[in-house]
Amino acid sequence: MEAKRKEELLDKYQHGKIKQAELEELFDWYNQTASEQVPVDAQEVQFRLNRIAQQLPILNKSNKVSAPIRKLWIKWTAAAVLLGAIGLSLWQLKTVERQGTEKVLTNILPVKNAQPIWTNKQGQRIDLAQLVVKDTLKTNGLLIYKDKAGFLIYQSVAAATASNDIQTIQTPAGSNIKLILADGTKVWLNSASTLRFFGNMDQNERHVELQGEAYFEVTKQVNEQGQRKHFLVRSEHQTVEVLGTKFNIKNYQEDPFSTTSLYEGSIRLETNQPDRSTSKSVLLKPGQQSILNKHSLQLDFRSLLDIDQQSWREGYFNFDGESIQSVCQQLSRWYPVDFEIDPHIPAGEYHGSISKSYSLNEVLDILTKNKLDVEFKNRNDQIIVRLKQK
Repeated sequence: MEAKRKEELLDKYQHGKIKQAELEELFDWYNQTASEQVPVDAQEVQFRLNRIAQQLPILNKSNKVSAPIRKLWIKWTAAAVLLGAIGLSLWQLKTVERQGTEKVLTNILPVKNAQPIWTNKQGQRIDLAQLVVKDTLKTNGLLIYKDKAGFLIYQSVAAATASNDIQTIQTPAGSNIKLILADGTKVWLNSASTLRFFGNMDQNERHVELQGEAYFEVTKQVNEQGQRKHFLVRSEHQTVEVLGTKFNIKNYQEDPFSTTSLYEGSIRLETNQPDRSTSKSVLLKPGQQSILNKHSLQLDFRSLLDIDQQSWREGYFNFDGESIQSVCQQLSRWYPVDFEIDPHIPAGEYHGSISKSYSLNEVLDILTKNKLDVEFKNRNDQIIVRLKQK
């Protein structure tokens, strides 16, 4: 988009004269800019973004933004801007101010060099940090290596009984991994998650166990009789059965809700009692998300078409109506901190996507709302979230 056109659209937005088509053009430009390298005038662009988000009047262009500029991270939609007028929403942003004497947090970055751990049945632990493209590791009848796309792949080099042992991959805070299972299924495992699976999945029923969050692209397979092999994902209070599809499951043990999002194909979701007996069974269609209350086992549903956000697989935190407690829980899975939240703080609703490349300080600056008067204190890497003292 030409500079003159940008100025025209920004001016129309500021004065409330922009049309829907022009609004979409403006947001398309922002989305495109967010995926590109930062231009020379990034500070001016960021300054304008902050001003638009706050719906502030025109400011003096001589003012400078002191926050470090890496890249434009905001995933804009018309709905996200409109939320600014509806009470508790995320997009009432403020320009990040840096005043050395007033900093309440040290510069907390994601866990450095955090790497997933592979554990076999014998308890042998392999730190995958040592594995790079073209290198190969051997463990209990399996060869493990990485392809050029960064997927972890393994092959059986021993008897089926040995290679079919249970394998476990754990991703500590600040890490994630891409894996291709023996049947060709692709798995993206998010941070602070655990995936258990058989090394050799050549069975009539393929299944894995998940704690945390993962995205699956399941391959279709048939047995010797020509029947399709089912693929099961078991997690707390639910089982997902598929034949070949793309879906995401988020089911952390500490979260009160579990969500399953279907992007392609079809899946059957069963809610399970503590004894694993089936409580309810439903079919999900593409574009649907199920929300399971793990306490009551009640199911709710919503359309994925209403959720326009960057994916965690692309390196973003996703907030879609999250409470302050849920937001802090996500952050603790990426940064080496815990949160203690004042129970008097309103839960709020946070919407949007923020790059994980930011330090915790910058993320908290973005999330802080003036109306809530929230402050963050660092006490031995435990972040105290409380209302500001007046």
